[in-house]
Amino acid sequence: MRSIYGRERDCAATDSDEIRALMGMLYLAGIYKMSHVNAKDLWSTDGMAPEMFRCVMPYKRFYLLLRALRFDNIDTRQDRAITDKLAPIRQLWEDFNFKSQEAYVPSEYFTIDEMMSSFRGRCSFKQYIPSKPNRYGLKSFALSDARTFHVVKLELYAGKQPPGPYEADNKPASIVKRITQPILNTGRNITMDNWFVSIPVIQELLEKYNTTVVGTIRKNKPDLPREFVIAKKRAVNTSMFGFCDDLTLVSYVPKKNKCVLMVSSMHQSSTIDVETGDKKKNRRL
Repeated sequence: MRSIYGRERDCAATDSDEIRALMGMLYLAGIYKMSHVNAKDLWSTDGMAPEMFRCVMPYKRFYLLLRALRFDNIDTRQDRAITDKLAPIRQLWEDFNFKSQEAYVPSEYFTIDEMMSSFRGRCSFKQYIPSKPNRYGLKSFALSDARTFHVVKLELYAGKQPPGPYEADNKPASIVKRITQPILNTGRNITMDNWFVSIPVIQELLEKYNTTVVGTIRKNKPDLPREFVIAKKRAVNTSMFGFCDDLTLVSYVPKKNKCVLMVSSMHQSSTIDVETGDKKKNRRL
């Protein structure tokens, strides 16, 4: 890149401190929800932009570093891309996950969910999900601390990987076991939604890995009793409980002819929170 500049000072060498400052500025731009703002506006002098951006480095230097920034060896990228769609950022991604687990001791409660990072560039595994705030982007699965929201592990969804060391099953059960690997056999609890939850997954996590689960479950699962799925003729704000081995199943009717199912390997009683008053009544089976 230096060959296109007439003066050496226009493309001076960088160092680790300057790269950290660059990352900090990008992080701050996200905190201030300026990811869709023109970068030049962050250096505006009309009083509308934070002064910290102008204090750290000039805009031209910021733009130059972003253009030159690379996360891997471009000379070997083509060979690695044969077996890995994430070859350009694989090392950075793995380093991020390693540091997230090394630098933080999470609490006993976790959540698993999917998240969309807004992206409209060219990418073979870019997703379009109309229900998300950012409809176009890259989808990833996150294991997060439920108390502090610290991300313990991220798995970027790259679709079907080519045959090789990064080929993986993208079924919900397989994703759950991969992403929870850092906390398995530690006696912690995971909360997740009905895309991930199934009775076999909950039983396997409890019996093999000493990990409990709380989550909603879809009505089409074959393991569910028919009585729990049917909402007709059931009173509104009533709950039906079922117990089997180490699992508790709850069918709650929030409104007429509709029920929501939840399953837990953490709870073993039909007690309802008294703070909900008379809105929820239970029936034990």
